Amino acid sequence: MSSKVVQAITRRLAAILVADMVGFTRSMSADEVGTYHRFRADLDGHFTPAIDRFGGRIVKTTGDGLIAEFASAVDAVRCADEMQRALGGRAEPPCYRMGINVGDIIADDGDVFGDDVNIAVRLEQLAEPGGIAVSRAAYRSVRNKLDLGFVGLGRCALKNVPEPIEVYRVVAEGAAPASPAVAGRGRPLVIVLPFDRLGASGPSDGFAEGLVNDVITDLSKFSLLRVVDSHTAFAYREPAVPSRSIHDTLGVAYLVEGSVQHAGGEARINVQLIDAVAGHHIWADRLVWPASRIEADQDAISRRIVVAVAARLAAIERLKAAAPPVGDLDAYGLYQRGVELYSNETEARLKASRAMFERALEADPQFARAWGYLAYTLVQGWIGGWDGEEALERAKALAVKAVALDPGDCHPHWILGFVRLHLRLFAKALEAYRRAIALNRCDGNLLAEYAEALFYSGNHRRGIAQVREAIRLNPHGPEWYRWDLAWGHYLMGAYGRAFAELEALLDPHNDVRLLRAATAARLGRGAMAAAEMRRFRACRPDWTVAAERRSVPFRYDHDAENWIAGVRLAGLPE
Repeated sequence: MSSKVVQAITRRLAAILVADMVGFTRSMSADEVGTYHRFRADLDGHFTPAIDRFGGRIVKTTGDGLIAEFASAVDAVRCADEMQRALGGRAEPPCYRMGINVGDIIADDGDVFGDDVNIAVRLEQLAEPGGIAVSRAAYRSVRNKLDLGFVGLGRCALKNVPEPIEVYRVVAEGAAPASPAVAGRGRPLVIVLPFDRLGASGPSDGFAEGLVNDVITDLSKFSLLRVVDSHTAFAYREPAVPSRSIHDTLGVAYLVEGSVQHAGGEARINVQLIDAVAGHHIWADRLVWPASRIEADQDAISRRIVVAVAARLAAIERLKAAAPPVGDLDAYGLYQRGVELYSNETEARLKASRAMFERALEADPQFARAWGYLAYTLVQGWIGGWDGEEALERAKALAVKAVALDPGDCHPHWILGFVRLHLRLFAKALEAYRRAIALNRCDGNLLAEYAEALFYSGNHRRGIAQVREAIRLNPHGPEWYRWDLAWGHYLMGAYGRAFAELEALLDPHNDVRLLRAATAARLGRGAMAAAEMRRFRACRPDWTVAAERRSVPFRYDHDAENWIAGVRLAGLPE
């Protein structure tokens, strides 16, 4: 029998405060000794005295931050506020983010462990530089007890935390929230206001309320958005409040509002997206639905709304990040600049995009989405012939890292699927795509790109159905949806249908010209095929049949030969 004595676990309720220096890695690479001394000066001169004064204890320091325990949430928040004030309200490095959570912890040999400690760590990462983020549990313990204000940031997905957590930002009483309209200042905050019910007859208030709740839930799955929780949103049911007032109170960048009305056996659902600062409409749409079906089809209606709103917001945020100087952008802004610059038509454009993702990771090494898109550009560099085989293995490692950093974001899984596809790991690629869709079924681009994986894997009919679903959900989506549809028709041998889709494209990518050339050649339109091939080769003069064969990851030889025969017939040199 073992002589080892198993000690009982000590648990207690506590408030956990986590503080971390912003930009520590970059500061250390620029000035290692100076950065260390600045942190020690802040720790000894500000943090330790304040924590002692408010009855807390430092559990441990982490080289660039600390974890402290308090018996009271009120004392933890007061202490964090005093520490930030002692630093003069710094919002530029060297400055700190702080997170506070209240919960049940495990205490062992002076250290603390448990899910509620991990949540405090994740909350710190959501705080603004020089700011404090607290959980709902902490907020409920301190509201109305401190001369501080709190702004609800909605339900936020935290790494390795199963369910989203409601998060609040601490602001000085009477201070206006920082404007989220400044590009590159973190993920925008969105509020979905209660939809109006117009007319005495028609859909019930319950339908409109349920629809808004569904839209809030599905918008929250887009990791680069923050969405105000439904409790806060529904407080704006009556009376109508000006958008600027909501911005000033909550710090939201965008409002989604709408109405539901019966008219002649139809239900009309109007939806608008509004710039909360300027107060003008950015986008609006109307869904017309059979009135008898709206209760049963509530899920389909909410998906249509979410797909459209999310796509429009993504485009707006990219445009915002395209304007300021790179030096004015944080990790989020640099990431958006990289997405805006992205193109695989030229090596120079691809490298410019990649450089932005690399800079985003210098600013925030924990930014999973940036790791994923860096992997994506590596694969595209290999496809274009600009990078060697080692790029695929590096891309795989980066994509795996992105998934580990944020397993709740669909994009790292999507990119891992893309990498695996080009490594010809077809079953694993499709598994990663399906996991991504399970996390967010409202990302139209993800739904459309999954079709490409299905085409390469030989499931053409299902791929075509997948693209059509993306188009149905996002009818005003990017042109490449129809490029994908044409690609599926080509692989099915429906060359006429493929060509009809390609002719409808207004701003074709260079690779579309190659598909047009192959499709025209299959239809016996030799002159048109030759003209499209000339346009393609003007951009890619060194491209050959051998290069094309290497770059397309078909699972089955007959699909590869179908495609290669077409580009050869169109005049692509061997």
